[in-house]
Amino acid sequence: MKVLIVYYTQSGNTQKIASRIAKGAATAGAEVTMLRLKRVTYEMLEDYDLIGFGSPVWKADTPNMHAFIDKLPQQNGKHCFVFNTHGTLPHLYFPIVIPNLKSHGFLPIGYKGWYGDVNMPGMPKPYYTMGHPDEQDLSEAEAFGKEMVENSPRIAAGETSLIYPDPEMNDKVFEQAMICSNMLLCPTNPQGAFLRDPEKCRYPKCHVCMDNCMMGYIDLSRDPQVFGNRGDRCDD
Repeated sequence: MKVLIVYYTQSGNTQKIASRIAKGAATAGAEVTMLRLKRVTYEMLEDYDLIGFGSPVWKADTPNMHAFIDKLPQQNGKHCFVFNTHGTLPHLYFPIVIPNLKSHGFLPIGYKGWYGDVNMPGMPKPYYTMGHPDEQDLSEAEAFGKEMVENSPRIAAGETSLIYPDPEMNDKVFEQAMICSNMLLCPTNPQGAFLRDPEKCRYPKCHVCMDNCMMGYIDLSRDPQVFGNRGDRCDD
């Protein structure tokens, strides 16, 4: 079995989880490839039997992962699994991502999330999830990867009871949806404006902002340099 793990990582948490999922998948006999989201094309998906999608929680899924899934060609029942890393509001992620993947012909066979160490403006430091993903989280991720590879052929053979149930639409999901809606209605970014001081910018020695912009809106290598959005207010 050939497995592709497509992931976006901002601070490294999701990459750590993805690496251990890949290790678990390999121990189950799979040939595993890990690729950052920006390096993946839709044509690549055709070469794999099982696809994993992972990102941090950003209200729900990250804008770049959401845009990638939105434009997926029909997958005709190909198996996939989903994972994330999060702070304390993970509830909206799977109820949005799982139906979106299904609408493009994927069959999601499993999903799982883990706490990640986060640093958010306006929130307490250290944050509640400091130190995650820890060794227990990583061990669980490895077991999850092994489980997905072992379950996929059994599901294909008819053991559909192994497919994880659809994410529950409970009070926590609706509560988080309300929180996110209120944030979007705020006339300014509730976590502060994103500003860049050209005098203090250390590019090309530092290019962290370019690496982590979820929509590829920053390109300091161009003349004039590009820093900002394309009208959808990811910064203000």
